[in-house]
Amino acid sequence: MRSSIFRSTATATSLFVALALAVGLPTTGTAATTVTPVAVDGTAMGERLDGIGAASAGASSRLLIDYPEPQRSEVLDYLFKPGYGASLQLLKLELGSGANSTDGTEPDHEPVQGQVDCGVGYEFWLAKEAKARNPEIKLAGLAWGAPGWVDPVSANGQNFWTSRTIDWEMSWLDCATANGLHIDYMGGWNENEGDAAWFVDFRARLDAAGHQDVQLVADDDLGWGPTISKMQANPAFRDAVGVMGEHYRCGWMSTSESCSGPAERFGKPAWNSEGGSQDYTGGATHLAKEINRGYTDGRITGFMNWSPVWSAYQGARFAGSGLMVANTPWSGHYSVGKSVWVTAHTTQFTKVGWRYLPDASKRIQGGSLVTLRDPGTANWSSVIETSQATVPETLNFTVSGGLPANGVLRVRSTDLNSNDPAQWFTTEPNVQVVNGQATFTTQPGKLYTLSTLTTSTKGAAVPPANSGMSLPYTDGFDSYAPRRTPKYYADLGGTLETAQCGGGRSGMCLRATMTDDPVYWNKTNRWPRGVIGDPGWRNYTAATDVNFETNGLEVWLGVRDTDLSTKGNYDATPDSLPTSFTFDNPDGIRLAVNQRGSWQIRTASRTVLAQGSRPAFALNSWHRLSITALGSTITASIDGVPLGAPVTAPAGTATAGQVSLGVSSYNPVQFDNLTVQPGTGVIGAAESTDTDVAYAPWNAIDGNTSTIWHSRWRPAAVRGPHDITLQLGGIQPVSGVGYLPRQDQGNARITRYAVSTSTDGVTFTQVATGTWANDGTLKSATFPAGPAKFVRLTSLVDGYGGVSAAAEITIQ
Repeated sequence: MRSSIFRSTATATSLFVALALAVGLPTTGTAATTVTPVAVDGTAMGERLDGIGAASAGASSRLLIDYPEPQRSEVLDYLFKPGYGASLQLLKLELGSGANSTDGTEPDHEPVQGQVDCGVGYEFWLAKEAKARNPEIKLAGLAWGAPGWVDPVSANGQNFWTSRTIDWEMSWLDCATANGLHIDYMGGWNENEGDAAWFVDFRARLDAAGHQDVQLVADDDLGWGPTISKMQANPAFRDAVGVMGEHYRCGWMSTSESCSGPAERFGKPAWNSEGGSQDYTGGATHLAKEINRGYTDGRITGFMNWSPVWSAYQGARFAGSGLMVANTPWSGHYSVGKSVWVTAHTTQFTKVGWRYLPDASKRIQGGSLVTLRDPGTANWSSVIETSQATVPETLNFTVSGGLPANGVLRVRSTDLNSNDPAQWFTTEPNVQVVNGQATFTTQPGKLYTLSTLTTSTKGAAVPPANSGMSLPYTDGFDSYAPRRTPKYYADLGGTLETAQCGGGRSGMCLRATMTDDPVYWNKTNRWPRGVIGDPGWRNYTAATDVNFETNGLEVWLGVRDTDLSTKGNYDATPDSLPTSFTFDNPDGIRLAVNQRGSWQIRTASRTVLAQGSRPAFALNSWHRLSITALGSTITASIDGVPLGAPVTAPAGTATAGQVSLGVSSYNPVQFDNLTVQPGTGVIGAAESTDTDVAYAPWNAIDGNTSTIWHSRWRPAAVRGPHDITLQLGGIQPVSGVGYLPRQDQGNARITRYAVSTSTDGVTFTQVATGTWANDGTLKSATFPAGPAKFVRLTSLVDGYGGVSAAAEITIQ
């Protein structure tokens, strides 16, 4: 009978209008040109939903633990609290190894065999916070690298697939238990083809230790073929593995047009065990397709997005990827991405263990439809994605198989093409189910959920404004327990951890403790190094005490460092530039000092600006390193003795960036009393109460007219007035402000302004107001000279689209 009903679009559309009128639904809007029947048969159950979640790895979550309350809890609620935000059902944790694992390094629980510390890092902390909000969330573990001691045999020490690696992973599981956590899934070596015998041995070790319920995922690589071949050839491997999981099954950084499942499954669930890696708002459409089309195209029942939250410093390779952004802990600011709400369309309306209904899960025009039901109740949900549709489509649902023939479906919708949060996860009019029939018309570029559940909400916590990290900064590391990561410090290669000071000094210091290369996952940031502070710091002096514990070791102290993702040849000697190095962001100036007494002032790409030597440093003795960047002038000293005349930073070198610490090899060295003091007589920092995540305030003081500060325009524009405040190195006479509008476009120009000054950053006095021409030329505002340490420029008009921008701002 249904085939005759849906014989023509005209007939179907007329029936839709008639039914809509009968049940009181609106019929306005563009008429649908396609009608699709959807058979929701509650008895025709298919695969089990294993969960929609995210992978906390690659140091992507590093800064979240440093956030103040209540903002830290607000971010965690948006990620994990059921019925509030993303409501994640799965959480994958990296097993930190001391090796760079994408955009940073995570600490190792057992860097030396037998020396286990279950309190290092932040992954167990994150998992406990997730479990506190959602006790039903499933946890997984996966290694990106491993400590060097797991491979004592290979010439290059880079064999992961050893029995010692199983020992190391088992001790990590013991640490999880010590933290009150149960791990549901374990993997092998991230994006490396799995060793079948290793998985068989791991399964036996898990079973012997009472972990029979921990399922193995194989092999977290980039294609189904090798795993299928191994399962065909090796029954023991096939039996050892519980889940077939591979990465980026809808394409790598693609538009996710289609997704692939394994050609042979051996009765096992298939997961897209890592996907996403796209912008927290810009990648939301791709995420919607990955979640839905993973099942319609490949019968994939588990998905993990990279990552839950981008909480690493701006400038790393995958900055902004995840569901939301929280990477300025000193300000408490965070941004909830569209991807949170795209995820919520599935996770707030299902639970792990729900069953897919294959007959009601399929491709539709320009999109996809996935339907699931709760096997223990009569609840069901449909998630509809129309990202590539060009016309509306009417879906005629026939509900049967023990599901309610009469009732109400609640509706949520997200406009995938909108950057306005008000258009995300919005409540739409209910859909009535009458005598087993319901009709719903979709619009192009949307994501919808229709569900019998009533527990969905849209979290409404609002973050404070973003702001810069003020100077001065100091940390003597005495407030930390051993083997902890200092506040705001982020490892990029190796690890620097707190430890008892040596060299006759009491208290705690920051120490490079690894003595062996780890088993690497990639070729990024081989040697121990890390950064701390605000990427917007501009003119300042960084200083630290250093205690050499190893002959011939080189350390560096850097300023304006933006070089967060350097790659290079593993076999290069520590003190020379590897010929195969590539630099993604070769910016920053460093004072490099060798224990033998040689020193260099050089760029991050090792252009030497000055060099010399002094007597060798005695082991286990403390010395003070200092480097200052003021404008283009660079100076440095050791133990207060200047290292020659000032040098000039090369043209194009970064004019703002973080403080960095680095070590030339895996050997012990200690740092203490790290300080950052603002420069004098120049602009030291910039901050704004309203700024876009990609157009930071410091772009207005970087000397580069092609970069800009921009007020927030996404997810939605915040209308003026907009402030940007410049911090000088000290109190000084100020008599004017220069303003250069953005040079690439004609919008967001400040045409009506006010200037205010302050000596303390709290009380501001207006010193000028006026108007500027609406063009791209350099503007100025002058006023009687007066003392100031802070100068604030305020845009008093909405400007084009309600936003403001600046290419450069100067002080006179």
